[in-house]
Amino acid sequence: MSKPADDGWGTSMSWDEFVYDCLPCADLWLSYKGRMFMIQTIRDGYWALVDSTRYGEDGNYLVLFLGTKDMNEFAETPIPLLDNRSLHEAWPDIVLISA
Repeated sequence: MSKPADDGWGTSMSWDEFVYDCLPCADLWLSYKGRMFMIQTIRDGYWALVDSTRYGEDGNYLVLFLGTKDMNEFAETPIPLLDNRSLHEAWPDIVLISA
């Protein structure tokens, strides 16, 4: 299960619920160790983690991690932002803020 934030925000959700109900839609706001980020599909369908509070040189949200075009592979790829854990591995420590 994802965890609620310390202030009560966020939604507890199992990994399977997240993968089947939310992840395919992208544009999800998450938090890990107090750092908020979004999952989006960008640049011809690549899955990415972006910082929705900052913009890159191209005028789009700042890309924190650019993954693959395959959603399932992306969910299992180690990500530096998540202490080199995959979304799946880090899920118990992630706060799902909005879907």
